Amino acid sequence: MTNHAIKILAIILMCARHIGRYLYSFSGSSIYSGLGYLGLLLLAAGAISYPLFAYLAAEGVHHTKNVSRYMTGLGVLAIFSEIPYNFYCQPLYPYVPVISRGDCYSLFLIGCVLLSVWTVFKFHKTRPMICVCSFMGTLGFLLLSLFLAIGFDGRLFSWGNYIFLNYAHFRNPLISIFLGVVALFLMQNIKPAWGKVFVLAVFAVLASLVRAEYGAVGVLMLYVFYFFREKKIKLFIGFLLLLLVYTFGVRDVGIAQVLKIMAGEDLQSVWPMTALLAYVPMYFYNGERGKYWSKYIYYFLYPVHLFGIYVLIRLIMKIFA
Repeated sequence: MTNHAIKILAIILMCARHIGRYLYSFSGSSIYSGLGYLGLLLLAAGAISYPLFAYLAAEGVHHTKNVSRYMTGLGVLAIFSEIPYNFYCQPLYPYVPVISRGDCYSLFLIGCVLLSVWTVFKFHKTRPMICVCSFMGTLGFLLLSLFLAIGFDGRLFSWGNYIFLNYAHFRNPLISIFLGVVALFLMQNIKPAWGKVFVLAVFAVLASLVRAEYGAVGVLMLYVFYFFREKKIKLFIGFLLLLLVYTFGVRDVGIAQVLKIMAGEDLQSVWPMTALLAYVPMYFYNGERGKYWSKYIYYFLYPVHLFGIYVLIRLIMKIFA
């Protein structure tokens, strides 16, 4: 398969996932409902899309002649897509505003970390004190955020919790991919192994802190796809382990839930594991670009389709209300 073929497949599955989330939610989250069952199937199929996009991003880092420009374009797209993504999520989470303090927190935190990383990368030999101050400033902001989230009496303040965790709302998955690309770029330019591990850990934690969809697992996927792109067996094993962590760990399924799943009582909880099917196009990827559209079509397709689904759902809700 060519790069273009994988990208088209990922786009189709992404749309299926976003539609399926609505069908599954509005049917009362029951697989015994017709819409719920269809929504669950679309969610299961759509789970394949993120790994494919992450794989394509890792390939982009490998093949692009200008990683900085590639990284900048992806970052602008990720930030620009946040508002359409919030619109898309609004009917699912009505209590979360389209533009919230959580968005401001997330963007500011990402900006602080990137500025700190750039400062260290640029001036670590000539101006070490500037690097120390930049790093301490970012660390101070993180500690202050944690303090606000926990509160003075050790309990979560509602407003502090809102700033730090932003309830059940998530940043769009492009932010996870963007942070993963930045991590790869830095790891390419760092020689010590401990430095590479530190950078990867920082950006994985950052993705979790800003509640980017897929969080740390989403960033680690890019690492696996990039560094094992020529070792298909290791890529598969790493991919499988990350999906197991995400399905049975991050999503709070728990041991008791795992036993229910093994007994066949709660199979709908394992739909993220269908993402493992993304390995098939990865395995058959031939490294060729293939027939390609303008890159701007790919850039605009993501935010436009999110806002389009939101408008369609609002019209349907208004007609059948």
